[in-house]
Amino acid sequence: MTDLKRSDPSLHYTVQGAGPAVVLLPGLLSDSASWGPLVPQLANHHHVICPDPRHTGRSQADSSPVTIDTLCADIIALVDRLALPSFSLVGHSFGAILAHHVAERMPERVTHLLCMAAAPSPDTRLAIIFQTLVEVRICGCTRCFLGCFTGKPLRHQTR
Repeated sequence: MTDLKRSDPSLHYTVQGAGPAVVLLPGLLSDSASWGPLVPQLANHHHVICPDPRHTGRSQADSSPVTIDTLCADIIALVDRLALPSFSLVGHSFGAILAHHVAERMPERVTHLLCMAAAPSPDTRLAIIFQTLVEVRICGCTRCFLGCFTGKPLRHQTR
């Protein structure tokens, strides 16, 4: 387990195994632990990298913006730091959307792309849910969280 230090929050990630590299991207506000028993199985024949995306798991939470661009930049910085000339990307749910965007930005290095349970394209509701969940992660406010399920986000109110 280690952290990628950047000018913004550090990104926690784990590395296991040897062989062709595969990067596993978890779903929205999930972390590397969500891959559970799959990692040791993959690590028998692959170099498995599991990041905790910004604001999740053991990665730092701060007030920096969380967008597709910043999340992609984090993953690109990670694979650059690990000097991976090529790698496969596996993403689940929101991680699949992120994997698709990373692959678009570096097609010459992504050898395989597996997107599981991804929305066909981000829409306004997904963007609202994503931003609301980021706010929940930052402020811990239950009121914000409840808005995700009503379609009417209840914004955090400062005291």
